[in-house]
Amino acid sequence: MKHIDVVKFVREFNRSCAVAAAVLLSASSAAAQSAPNDLYIEQLSGTQNEIEILQEGSDNSLAISQDGSSNSVTAGQQGISNTADISQVGDNNRVGMSQLGSNNSASIRQEGNDNDALAIQWGGDNTLDASQAGNANTMSVGQYGVGNSAVTSQLGDANEMTLTQHGDAHHAELSQEGSANFMRVSQDGDSNSVVGEQVGNGNSMELQQDGTGNSITFRQYSN
Repeated sequence: MKHIDVVKFVREFNRSCAVAAAVLLSASSAAAQSAPNDLYIEQLSGTQNEIEILQEGSDNSLAISQDGSSNSVTAGQQGISNTADISQVGDNNRVGMSQLGSNNSASIRQEGNDNDALAIQWGGDNTLDASQAGNANTMSVGQYGVGNSAVTSQLGDANEMTLTQHGDAHHAELSQEGSANFMRVSQDGDSNSVVGEQVGNGNSMELQQDGTGNSITFRQYSN
C-alpha cells in the first residue's frame, strides 16, 4: 500500500470506527469526562510536511516528530488510554495509523526516503513496535483482538512486510535486512507466536497459522 493509499485507508477507517467508538465511550462515560487527551507535534525542518489527527475519547496520548520534506502522518485514536509515538526522518515518507479500543500502544519510526507504514490496532492491550530504515520500504501491520504484540523492523531498500493477527495473545517478531525481501505473515486463533528474519536480497516468505498455541521460528539468508 503506497503513499496516497495509506492516507486514504486510514481516513476511511477512522470514519468507519466512529460508531464503535461512540458505543465504547458511552459505556465508559465517567472516564471519558475525567481525563484529557494529550498531543505533541514537532516538525524540525523541511517543507510540505502534513499531519492529520483525530483523537476521540479519554486519556489518549499522541506524539509526532517529522524532520525532512514532503512527509505525511494520518493518525486516529478512538477510545481510552491509547498511546502512540510516530517519528519520521527523511523525505516523502508516509505513516497511517488507527487505534480503536483501550490501552493500545504503537511506536512507529521511519528513517530514509519513500517509506510507507500502515498500522491498525482494534481491541485492547495490543502493542506494536515498528521501524524502517532505508528507502522505498513498505510495512503494514493489523492487530485485531486483545493482548496481541508485534515487533517489526526492516533495514535496507524496497522491502515489503505484511503482518495480520486476529484473535488474542498472539506474538510476532519479524525483521528483514537487505533489499527486495518480501514477507507476509497471518495468525488467526489465540496464543500463536512467530519469530523470523530474512537477511540478504530477494528472499520471500509467506506464513499462516490457525488455531491455538502454535509456534514457528524461521531464518533465511542469501547473498
